Amino acid sequence: ETQWQAFKTSVEEIGVWTWKTNYTDLNVLDGTGWHVYLKWNARAVASEGANAYPEGKDPEPSRAFQKLMAAVRTLLSGKAFH
Repeated sequence: ETQWQAFKTSVEEIGVWTWKTNYTDLNVLDGTGWHVYLKWNARAVASEGANAYPEGKDPEPSRAFQKLMAAVRTLLSGKAFH
């Protein structure tokens, strides 16, 4: 329960619930694609991207996206995920 609450706090701080549905940079053809689907009680977000990220201006993962990845890794006790 404590880990889930910490994850929820991280998600709130990052602002995941306000992410757009899609982030795509059509000028980059060989980057990374990603998908995030989260549901917590009545709140839900479905967001995806290709070579672009929330709050980012280039094809590298934004600080917000990196924070979400770190929160997921912490929730999974450091286990790899895809």
